[in-house]
Amino acid sequence: MNTGKNLISIAISMVLAQGVAAEGGAAQEASSIVSTPATPAQFKLEFPAAHAEGAVVGRGWNYGVLDEFDIYMWRENGHVWMEIIPITAQAFICGVSFSVKQDRKSYFSGFKLETESGQGWCNNLAKRHVFRFTTYPSTRQIPDLTGSFEVILNTVGNKHNHSLRLPAAGPKDVTDPGNGSIEDTPTPKACTGYGEHGYTCPEVIGEAPAVCPDGYVGVPAMRIPLDAEGGTLDVDAFCVSPFANADAAVPDRQTVPQTDLSFFQAQENCALGGARLIRESQWMALAHNITLADANWSGGKVGKGDIKGGFNSEQCKTGTGPLPYSTCPDSLAPGRARVLTNGATVYDVGGNLWQWTFHDLETGVAGEFTALGGDQVAAPYESGTRGMGAFMSFGGLDTDADSLTDWSGYAPIRGGDRGSAKEAGPFALSGGVVTEAYPDVGFRCAVAKSRHDPAPEPTEPSRQ
Repeated sequence: MNTGKNLISIAISMVLAQGVAAEGGAAQEASSIVSTPATPAQFKLEFPAAHAEGAVVGRGWNYGVLDEFDIYMWRENGHVWMEIIPITAQAFICGVSFSVKQDRKSYFSGFKLETESGQGWCNNLAKRHVFRFTTYPSTRQIPDLTGSFEVILNTVGNKHNHSLRLPAAGPKDVTDPGNGSIEDTPTPKACTGYGEHGYTCPEVIGEAPAVCPDGYVGVPAMRIPLDAEGGTLDVDAFCVSPFANADAAVPDRQTVPQTDLSFFQAQENCALGGARLIRESQWMALAHNITLADANWSGGKVGKGDIKGGFNSEQCKTGTGPLPYSTCPDSLAPGRARVLTNGATVYDVGGNLWQWTFHDLETGVAGEFTALGGDQVAAPYESGTRGMGAFMSFGGLDTDADSLTDWSGYAPIRGGDRGSAKEAGPFALSGGVVTEAYPDVGFRCAVAKSRHDPAPEPTEPSRQ
């Protein structure tokens, strides 16, 4: 092995399964390595977040605060610790950046990673956790680098360590590219809020349709959370009207959204235009996609600040009904436009007017709605916070109530209206009697593939 200016890269693959780590296979042939403080060794540790059920690293880590992370190298044949003195280290745990803190111990030298505040909630939602360390091994000879890493995770809450022993991939020669980095591994984007309620982080799993009908924009395929047990739903890419609709025509910036129509009339209008009333799963894919775009957050980054609020500006309350986009454009705070991860823009997904959706997740009208427990309301934050939207009561039914089990005769409406104030937002949820028309409820159409797809006949949602 070359030592000179080369970096020693050791890649570790963590295998997670049912509360125990998989043991490493046969040990590789021992290597003789002599390192000096002038020769840095970079260790890259990467593993998926596959322990949502509480396996492997301990159930406490799933719900506690990660405040210490120690890595030590030891030999396969005997617990002989390799002295590691850290120089720099950075970790991304659930999208949170951790800084290094040296921790010299009498028995061995290691280090621990902490947030700036000393604590950071880890919710196991990143697709993968990436740890990078640049360390200077001791000057003594290291006879074997084919052993194992032992990872010790200390969590507040259970007050004991969770040890995970992993096989090493073996040493490799890697030419120093000159900047001290072996590989530019993408940092997982922060996925905020969801883990506090047990939900899986949403993700883009496919590109938006390459071609949409005139006036429509594409929404990427999404994997969205369904429940607090980690369930997910894959929603195919689709095309959606960027504006709320009026009659069967494709809307534009000048269109005054149509209200005072029933759920069935909304379905019929979309069908006459060769489209469908947007489905609940599609609306949720749209809402979750909005949370993944930096431009929609007041802090300019996902998870920083709030989602820019729904359209409820007093400057625009000049009429008796919803207004066209051209009347009160996005330049007026808090804004009416939301940017998707593919760069497309949709308007009034939060505020201006409520919009009927077809609840396909349960084939029509929902059988159960709870604030953060039902499949169609899996939002990343509590009701009414951070610009996400609130869960409203209607018709004597409270969507926050755990006891609510029957929405027979109702269909979901989404987004909030001009008067919803901070309760407007992409995840805002209420409902209406399917045969009734409301002055603040409109609709939005979507197309699954192309306008040539046969539009379905208007149908009544199933009753539970």
